[in-house]
Amino acid sequence: EIGINNNNRVEYNYVNGTTFGRLYGSLSVQNINCNIRNFIVENVTDIDMQNAFPTILMNICNDYGIHCLNLKNYVANRDDFKIIKSNEKQNYLGSFLSLLCQHYENILLGYMREYCQHNCIGVHSLLFDGLLVYGSIEKEQIKEMEKYIKTKSTWDISLCTKEIKTTLKLPEDYQPACTNPILQ
Repeated sequence: EIGINNNNRVEYNYVNGTTFGRLYGSLSVQNINCNIRNFIVENVTDIDMQNAFPTILMNICNDYGIHCLNLKNYVANRDDFKIIKSNEKQNYLGSFLSLLCQHYENILLGYMREYCQHNCIGVHSLLFDGLLVYGSIEKEQIKEMEKYIKTKSTWDISLCTKEIKTTLKLPEDYQPACTNPILQ
């Protein structure tokens, strides 16, 4: 569970009663369109695992001594590659790799949450390959979080902050009709 202003809590569970993969929040901003989510949230920082799945898969291969030159090249030079998606309706290998990466993504996300807890950084929401934290966070803290993940997992995971951007705006003359301070 993640607290929101210590009053409301969001419960996160695995999908369909499983015990692995991604955690999904009930009544969380996690599942809201990014543009709308960024309009709703205030005073938060989005911390993201850069190039999450390819980097996770590369680390798994390294751990098991699997040479993956093309994957390493992709992770190092992602912007130079064009992705070709499979049209297969049942891509079992792709589904398996996705679940495997989701499993490790969640473990890494847990280390990010631990770091935040140990350093009094409030977590607003989980976002699959990252999280929203209250307030701003310095680049030095991001580097420290990366080091923490490395000590817990031995993996080099690059983190970044993503700008909270939205195209939505309230009208200048907007007056809220609600008087409940929790909902304002």
